[in-house]
Amino acid sequence: MFYFPFFIYQQWGFFAITNANTGVVVSMPITFPNAMLCALVTDGGNSCYSTGTYNWSTGMFTIAEKEVSGGSFVIGTGRWFSLGK
Repeated sequence: MFYFPFFIYQQWGFFAITNANTGVVVSMPITFPNAMLCALVTDGGNSCYSTGTYNWSTGMFTIAEKEVSGGSFVIGTGRWFSLGK
């Protein structure tokens, strides 16, 4: 975790989705004191999956990936980045 002088914190890491039906819950290394401002994710492979986040809290969020063409949930890996205060 890194924080700016004006108390905006950033955290980052890797994820692996092993169950396409549930996605993966990312538990933050350190809980944000007040709120998560954003959670960004990117597909880690060359598959071009649509990757998104939901269920944000100060200490965790969920990641899911879908096939772009068929819309089915899939397993995969990638990176995440979050900002909080």
